[in-house]
Amino acid sequence: MNTTALAAALQLLLAATFFVIPVVAWLRGGASQDAAEAEIRRQGHGPSVLAQHGIAFREKPWELALALSIGATLTALGVLNLTGSPTGRLLSWIVEPLVLLGVGFITAGQVFATAYTRAAFARSADPALHSVDATALIAAANKGLPRVAPPPGPDPLRPRHPRPRPRPGPPVGLTRRSEAPWGRACAPGRPGWSAGIPSVSPSV
Repeated sequence: MNTTALAAALQLLLAATFFVIPVVAWLRGGASQDAAEAEIRRQGHGPSVLAQHGIAFREKPWELALALSIGATLTALGVLNLTGSPTGRLLSWIVEPLVLLGVGFITAGQVFATAYTRAAFARSADPALHSVDATALIAAANKGLPRVAPPPGPDPLRPRHPRPRPRPGPPVGLTRRSEAPWGRACAPGRPGWSAGIPSVSPSV
C-alpha cells in the first residue's frame, strides 16, 4: 500500500467516526441528559444550572449536521485520493489539519469532561454550586451513552461565569457563631461572632 492509499484509508476511517458517534449521541443523548438532570436534582440543585454553565449531553441538530458534513467531506477526500486525483491531495493538505485541530479541541472536552465540569461549577457566581459532585454527574450521564460516544463537558464556546469575590472573614481568633466548636458565647461587642469560648448548656 502506497502513501496516498494509506492516507485515503485513514481519511475514510476518520470519516466513519463522524457518522457513527454523532448518530449514537443523537439517539442516546436524551437518556444521558435525563440521567444528568436526575443526578443534579439529587444533589439539591435545579436542572437549569446545567444549561447555565454550558453543560449539555443532548445532541443539537446543528451539531449533528456539522458532524455529518465533516464526515461527508472526509469521505469525498478519501475517494479522490484513492483515485489518485491531485485535487484530492491538495484539498487534503488544507482540510485535514483544520479537521484534526477541531477534533482535538472537542475530544479534549470529552476526555476531561469531569475536570471541565468541576471547573465550570467552581467558577460559578453561586457559592452553593461549588460543592457539586462533578464525578457523580458525569458518571450518571455516562450510563445513558455507550462507550463509543463519551459525553461532552462544558461548552468551551459559552462565556465563563466570573469567579465570585471572596467575602471578608471574621477577625483573627473569631469564628461565626454557627461555626463555634463549643456553646454560643459571643465575643464582647461583636454580636454574631464567637470567640470559641466553651460554655456548658443543660442537656435536654
